[in-house]
Amino acid sequence: MAIQKRYSVAEAAEISGKSTRSIYRDIYSGSLPAAKCGAVWRIKEKDLETYCETSKMSRYDQIRTSIVDARSQLTSNQRMALVGLLVADEKQRSA
Repeated sequence: MAIQKRYSVAEAAEISGKSTRSIYRDIYSGSLPAAKCGAVWRIKEKDLETYCETSKMSRYDQIRTSIVDARSQLTSNQRMALVGLLVADEKQRSA
């Protein structure tokens, strides 16, 4: 079993092209899995790759592919509106 590389928040910010503040926000919201080792957050290489790929997707595509979950910052009204968009999109595709 190979040991997977882990990155600090600063390294993850540099790789993803985002600010460290954005990385922390995404860790706390649950959209970027990370583990706290003492006082330092560590992010697995695989999780960082997935995060970089999904951060390029639009919010609609993230919801459609179930990347955004109940921990997201959407209000219940926004979630319902997006569900309506998804249903309408599926009906249009099947027609």
